[in-house]
Amino acid sequence: MKKIAEDYFLLEENEHLHIIHTDARYYLNQVEKKYDVILGDVFSQLRTVPFQLSTYEAIQKKYDVLKEDGVVIENIISSLSGETSMYLQSQYYMFSQIFDKVYMYPSHTDPT
Repeated sequence: MKKIAEDYFLLEENEHLHIIHTDARYYLNQVEKKYDVILGDVFSQLRTVPFQLSTYEAIQKKYDVLKEDGVVIENIISSLSGETSMYLQSQYYMFSQIFDKVYMYPSHTDPT
């Protein structure tokens, strides 16, 4: 995986970057270390986040392993409104129950 990141995403060696390639939910349940940043960019299919990483308990675990001023960044593929935004709305609600501040930044909008 690291080689792919280096070849295709221009990842450079960095003493502050520690890549962990394992099952995310398992790792969250086992880790005792605290992190500055957690990046959630996990999909089980084209646009679906694995169920076990989208639960209230999984979000709480992410909060628990953050340093006091840490952040979680989640990549969620979803409509922003309407019936097809239910997943995004549920994730926003759960994150807002655990974190003091939750921000959403759309990366692409389709005018159709």
